Amino acid sequence: MVDIKNLCKDFIDQKAKVNHVLRNINLSIKVGENVALIGASGTGKSTLLRCIAGLEEATSGEVEFASIELKEKQINDIGMVFQQFNLFPHLTVSKIVPTLLFVVLQKVFQAGLLRIFAPDA
Repeated sequence: MVDIKNLCKDFIDQKAKVNHVLRNINLSIKVGENVALIGASGTGKSTLLRCIAGLEEATSGEVEFASIELKEKQINDIGMVFQQFNLFPHLTVSKIVPTLLFVVLQKVFQAGLLRIFAPDA
């Protein structure tokens, strides 16, 4: 479960002008629930994801995973696929996604959270 409480993110430009990107975001995502963030370019979708993943520090508010507050440098098992098309310029999306899924499944299997059973021959 992911709980986001009163999350705010501000950026300050070169002229010291404050840009409020996220204002008091509250969101609960239950285990197994699928969520889509939809909005125009520049509305804070990626910033919200970066705050959830711990790649960006929120100005204020909380992000909790399974009732444990996310603190800086505590992130081990959170992943994010970046939106830059040239992250892996030598790979296509159809090659990147299966590769990432394979890596994630390996970690899950190694952690003992997944067992593979072979049918009786």
